[in-house]
Formats: sequence, C-alpha cells, structure tokens
Amino acid sequence: MTKTRKQAIAIYVPKWLYQYDVGITIFVKGLFQSIKKSGRYRLIKLSPRKCRFKTREEAQAFATKHDLALVIYHGSRVIPKDRACEQGLDYLESCVPFLNPREVHIADDKFETKRILKNLGIPVLPDFSIKNRAELVATTNEGALYVAKPHNAESGNGVKLIKRNSDTFFEYHDGSWERIRVRDTKKGIILAGTLGRHAGILIGIFAIGLVFLFLDIFHAATYLILCLSDIAFLFHFQKKISRNFRYNPLMLEPFFGDDMNEFYCLRCTVIGNEVVEAAKKSNKKNVTPNISHGGKASKTVLSDEQRTMAVTATKAMGATYAGIDLLVSNGKTVLCEVNVGPIGVYCEQTEVDVGKILGEYAMQYCDQKKAAGTIF
Repeated sequence: MTKTRKQAIAIYVPKWLYQYDVGITIFVKGLFQSIKKSGRYRLIKLSPRKCRFKTREEAQAFATKHDLALVIYHGSRVIPKDRACEQGLDYLESCVPFLNPREVHIADDKFETKRILKNLGIPVLPDFSIKNRAELVATTNEGALYVAKPHNAESGNGVKLIKRNSDTFFEYHDGSWERIRVRDTKKGIILAGTLGRHAGILIGIFAIGLVFLFLDIFHAATYLILCLSDIAFLFHFQKKISRNFRYNPLMLEPFFGDDMNEFYCLRCTVIGNEVVEAAKKSNKKNVTPNISHGGKASKTVLSDEQRTMAVTATKAMGATYAGIDLLVSNGKTVLCEVNVGPIGVYCEQTEVDVGKILGEYAMQYCDQKKAAGTIF
C-alpha cells in the first residue's frame, strides 16, 4: 500500500531580515519547528534563490512537485533585496494561497492605510502630504510639535520630531533640539542635519595644526593633531549625513504624547482574530521607540478597546497577521501604523512563542480548506 505524501507549507523569510534581530530569529525558529514537528504537513524553507521563477508555469510546476498547500510570506515589499525573487513570488502566489497575500501590502502606504481606517471609524491622527519647503512652512504653526515620516518606509526610518521657529526648523534628537535644513529636490523634500558647533571646534583644532605645521614646530604633535582632527571630523560628518532623509512626499502628523520625558507606543501582534502579544516600546531621547533606534521594549497588557481596534485594523487590510502600533495620550488611543510584513515581534520581552502560534494557525487554515475541498 502506497503511503500518501503529506502536503507542504512553505515559509519565505530572507536571512537578511532576521539574522541580526533576536526577536525575529526566535519567531522564525518557532514557526519552523511548529510545522516540522506537527506530523501533519511538511516544511519547505524558501530562499530568494529558490523563488526566481521566470514564468507562472515554472511556479506552478514547483508547487505541484512539492504539493504546496500554503506559503507564509514574511518579507518586505517596500525594500525588496532581490527583484527577480519578488517577481517569482508573484508567480507563485498566483498558484498557491499566501499568508499574507500581496494585496495586504497596501498597508505599506501609510496615507492609504489611514484612509481605510478612517472610513471604518478607527481613530487616527490627522495628516498632511508635504511636497516642498513652502508647504511645510505653511502647514506648521510656530513652536508646535510635529512628527515627520516617510509614507512608505519601515522600522522607524526617517521618523523625526520637528518644530518651526520663524523660518528655521529644528529636530529633537538624542535629547536635545538641533537645527536642520529643509531642501527641495526633484525627487522630494530633504530634512538634513547641520554640522553644528562640534564641527566648528574640530575645524578650529585642525586650523591650529595647520598653523603649527606652517611654523614648523611641534612636528610629532602637529601631525597627530591633524590626523585625529581629520578622523573626528569625518566621523562627525558621516554621523550627521546618515540622518539625512528624502521624503516623496513627507507625511506630517501633529505630535501625540503626554510629555517629552518618554516617547512610547504600544505594539501588538495580531494573528487571525486574536492579539497574541503586546509590548510597550519606549525611548527617552528620540521620538522613534524602535529598538533599532535605541528604544527598549517591555511586556504590557492592552485594554479591550485597544485589542478590538488592533484586530479590526488587521482585518481592514485583509491581513492574517500584523503588527499594530498604537499611540496613547491623556487616556485616548489612536492607531499609528499597521505593519503587515515583515513585522517585528517581541518574543524576548513577552515570552510568547509567536512563531509557533502562527504555524498552528496556518495548519488549521490548511485543514479547513482541505475539509472544504478548496485547497490546492
């Protein structure tokens, strides 16, 4: 009697995404192990190299060969590292169901996400689409605080707390206000840091070294001063330049928080109809509370209202699982962002095996589809 081969669940999580993130590494391990040890489905690990299908027929042949029932996609549509792979994944998705499917990545556009959420009555902050410096000046009130962010970036990149005094803009960074330059370009508006007073000190030290060199005195000390001041200035310059960001367009929101002693948001992971973990992300020096930007995370508990808001937002995007960011001020909660993939998880802090929960959810999904006779 021939033994029937089990169907397979394929998982796509590129290594560049999780190899330096402990939380996602724990998540991926739990996801792999839940399927591998279940005895119900085979596990296939998809890599970019395996997904470079040139036609739909190639993708269909791969799905048939491996008896694919489902693909769990945990990658980025905003910053694809391999465009041939992304195209191949599109072909594969036309043959096999995906969690999350491509259409949920409408959530990568923050403007469109907020439009959908507002239509559902979910509280979100007002926003403005800024295309140039003149619009930024006209939209902001002097002395008021605003959050500038790109409308389609991930991981808190480009998020800045800014204010305007007269015609000059400032950014709150590392616990203090610093002057920034706002420049218009053909590809968007740029918020750029200025070199600041430390650059002047370094240039002054370098100038002293040049004077010593011209006077032909203190040879060893002179060369040391020149070398060290050069290195210090280059490091300072690189650090400033790395914070420059181009927005096309810039998304501007009023600052929403209780005070500036601690910037924080609540992040929860939704799978299906359930919030499976919740963490408080906080940062005392910068408006971005992400761990990658110097923030910290700790386990927290959401209210029933917040949990309902998170699940509703996930469904609104058509997503199976998502990371929802909530902002709280004066007892009021607004939805900040819907992250549909990849999402950061906080297994370390919450001690919840999110990967295992997602794996079990995926297998139940396949079981239900098989029972209904609608699975590949």
